[in-house]
Order: sequence, then structure tokens, then C-alpha cells
Amino acid sequence: MTSKRLLHSLSDLFNISLATSLRRLPALEAPLTGCSKLLYGANSVSFVEIVRERLRRAVSRRAQERADVYRVVKLATGAQMVVDITGLMGDLYFNGAASYEPQTTQFITARLSRGETFVDVGANVGYFSILAASRVGSEGKVYAFEPNPNLHGDFKRSVQINGFENLIRLTEVAISSADSDEVDFFISLAEANTGLSTLTPAKGHLETGSLSLGHKITVPARTLDSWMKETGLSHIDMLKIDVEGAEEIVLDGMQETLADARPSYIICETYLEGAVSERLRRRGYSASGLDTSPEGWGNILYSLDR
Repeated sequence: MTSKRLLHSLSDLFNISLATSLRRLPALEAPLTGCSKLLYGANSVSFVEIVRERLRRAVSRRAQERADVYRVVKLATGAQMVVDITGLMGDLYFNGAASYEPQTTQFITARLSRGETFVDVGANVGYFSILAASRVGSEGKVYAFEPNPNLHGDFKRSVQINGFENLIRLTEVAISSADSDEVDFFISLAEANTGLSTLTPAKGHLETGSLSLGHKITVPARTLDSWMKETGLSHIDMLKIDVEGAEEIVLDGMQETLADARPSYIICETYLEGAVSERLRRRGYSASGLDTSPEGWGNILYSLDR
């Protein structure tokens, strides 16, 4: 037997024994996930990586069997968040607070100060909104936009356990290029990644089945410019945009915001050398990568040149 086959055979045995142990002793979950966090960062060791992945699968499967998939985790700022451990945010439960988009997390927690304003376009279940709220405090404000109704319950539970009801304002609309009572919004079909939902489904996601032209809902849409006027907000300290390919649509509807409110920092999931970066550079922003792939895709930081 080759060493590779032996490795997989051992990991299969580990997985079977782990699943059996969890069924008999559910209390094992806490120490096992604690071990997973300790092993995080040792991913260069192939066996450790396999063990961690098998452990995560076993815990997640057991949680699904019991219809008990939610856990409360502590974030880098000390705030708490309710996460579905079978989804993307399960990273926080299995890997620790520093594991999810670490450079973006570090930047937001380091740069936001008490009394400042954070705007979260495409907030998902509110990870960055919760982080921001714990930094800006009661003197500050966090405005979050998320049109996917499947995510609102999880978001609101995290708001409640932190007592952020008066600090975070969640608006259930899509930010777009024009105000409308109804626009098509395509809901993610990927069980582990609800964040793929979008106004503009990408060809690749349609081909893989993560999105479908037939799986959509209608939601209200607003431009950031019209929302700013309605709110009376004159300045944004930090703006985060994560809209799965609809970034330019969002920019089209925030031209006055860029001219007048002048967000000090914009964090946008896009390409470092793409159309969004070019447009924002013309507006006086310099671009640098935060959590990005080798191809330059990921969270790009745009800093206003003073």
C-alpha cells in the first residue's frame, strides 16, 4: 500500500470512529472543535489538514442530524455572533476568530474608531457589521443592507445577543443603480455559501448550478445616493461592498456619495486591476489588496488620497 493510500485509509477510520463517538457522546464536540482551532495554521501538514476537515464534516453532520446547527462564537473584538456551523461562517467556529478574511477583519478592527459610521452593502449574516458595531460604539452608527430574506433571522439574532438594536440598522433592500419597487434577485443554491446571491448572476455560477435564472425573488432596490439624501447622512468613514458581481451597478448609483460624502475607505470584493478599481482611482482612491487570490480577486481596499 502506498503512503498516500495508507493516509486516506487512516483518515477514513478516524472519520468513522469520530462520527460514532459524537453520536454517543455529544459533549465531545467542544473539546474536538477546540483541538481544531489549535491545529489551524498547521495546514501545511497534509495529515493534519485531512484530520481537521474530517472533524469538521463529522461535527457538521451530527449537528444537521439533530437539527441543531447554530452556535455562538466570539469575534476578534469580543463581540459575539450566531453562526450556522454547516455554512461558510462555520470557519469561525472550527478555526477561531482570526480565520475568516483575516486581513479585512484586522483592517476594520484597527481603523474604525468610536463615533464613526460604517456602511455595509451586501451584509449577508452581518459578520462585518457586528465587528464594526463593537468598534464604533454607541456614539457611532452601522447601516447594513441585505436583500436576501433567508439571512435576516441569523443577522438579527447576532444583533440581539450583543444588544446592538439601537446601533445597527438593517435595511432589507438591494443597493443598485436606480430606485425600484421590484428587481430580480437571484438566490444562491449553494448550501455552504449563501453569499453567492446577487442581482447579476455570473455565467460560471449558473454553469455549476450555484445559481439559476429560475431561482429568484423580487426585492426593492435603492441607490446609495437616494438613501443618503433620505437619511441625511453627510459622511461615511468606511464603506464595504460585497455584491457578487454587481459592484459597478452599486457604483452607478453612488456618484453623488463619492463626490460629496467621500468615504475615507471603501472595501469592495472585486478585481485589483478591474473596472471598479479604475473608476475609483479616477475618484481619488488608491487601491491595495486585502484578502485576495493570486489572480487579484478578493477584498480590495480603496483609500482616499488626501
